[in-house]
Amino acid sequence: MRGLWVRVHRWAGLSTALFLVLAGLTGSAITFRHDLDAWLNPALFQAPGRGPVLAPDAIAARVAAIDPDIAVTALPLVPRAGEAVLVTVLPRPGTPPPGYDQVFVDPVTGDILGRRDQMTAIMPFLYTFHYSLTAGPVGKWLLGVVALIWALDAIVALWLTLPRGRRPFTRGFGAGWAPAWKIKPGLSLRGTGSHRRVLDLHRAPGLWLWAVFLVLAISSVSLNLEAQVMRPLLSLVADLSPSAREVGAPRYRANPPPPGLSFEQAAARGEAHAAASGLPAQAVDAYHYAAFGVYIISLDEPEPHSPWAIDTGHPHLYLDDATGAVLLASVPGQGTVGDVFLQLQFPLHSGRIGGLAGRILIAVAGVALALVSITGVVIWWRKRRARHQVAARSAGTPPAATPGRATP
Repeated sequence: MRGLWVRVHRWAGLSTALFLVLAGLTGSAITFRHDLDAWLNPALFQAPGRGPVLAPDAIAARVAAIDPDIAVTALPLVPRAGEAVLVTVLPRPGTPPPGYDQVFVDPVTGDILGRRDQMTAIMPFLYTFHYSLTAGPVGKWLLGVVALIWALDAIVALWLTLPRGRRPFTRGFGAGWAPAWKIKPGLSLRGTGSHRRVLDLHRAPGLWLWAVFLVLAISSVSLNLEAQVMRPLLSLVADLSPSAREVGAPRYRANPPPPGLSFEQAAARGEAHAAASGLPAQAVDAYHYAAFGVYIISLDEPEPHSPWAIDTGHPHLYLDDATGAVLLASVPGQGTVGDVFLQLQFPLHSGRIGGLAGRILIAVAGVALALVSITGVVIWWRKRRARHQVAARSAGTPPAATPGRATP
């Protein structure tokens, strides 16, 4: 039976290794993507203006004046002097793409500091690549399936590290399992002992970060395949409220009319609903999805947060863009058990649920995941080469020469 699970682990690992290396390294980088983006592009993120800031609608109007064929779809509602406002735009229906989808504005003067297509900037590109390989829905599906294989293989991998012939929590079990958690010092990656070192680098990080890897795998399935996999599975054991996708789908319009509310008016409606419902009272971001006739208002407390504070996500209100009626409220910690589980997936996946410490842990785990995946391939390749050499000797033929090494 163990031989079967070894083969399952081997082929699961080989089939997902490349994707997990890419996902691990990009995930590690984008854990601090906003900070890194601002550091890499100071001319876009730093605004020279000082003084009173413009109202959000005035900033949106400055951006809309650039080109009559663009529509403002998202902007921050609490601009600060010295910090550029990042405004997201899209082409209006039936018009060609403008060649950019982000506009940076000085919130004091209203000057346009720069424009860019997200896919030409390193951090936004890595973010999109991380969850979709920049291949759209097909890429999301592919990485969702990879994550599902990874989650199941994590159980198999843990079982394979257990000492043979000893039951868990019995005498001698801990001593037998302890070597799997250690990286033996003094071994080189080449020459005598190299196999042991590679095995240690494959096994020990996977054990120490096993729970983190499992959470990342499950949350990846949820984020990429929520409608296709996670919600159907959850619905078998828990009640689920209608999702934003389910509520919004009947509202789709190919040629939507202009919204009846401005960004500020939608934010005011959202803040009024928040005050009446005991939610955080400040609207901090607004997103307009014209095709669905919806404003999404993100809420937060006015007081600044400590970087170490637990972050389970912002409450979001979905408002009709003509009347301001609340269509849906997504509030972290509220709803059914299934709702709360789904709400926690992004904070867990990004590490934000643990504040700065959680984000650092996720960044480390991303690099460790790449290491575990690469060493797994190396172990397979070395064993494969050794089997071929043994077979060649048994057949009486010299083994194939290894590049860079003469055949004896």
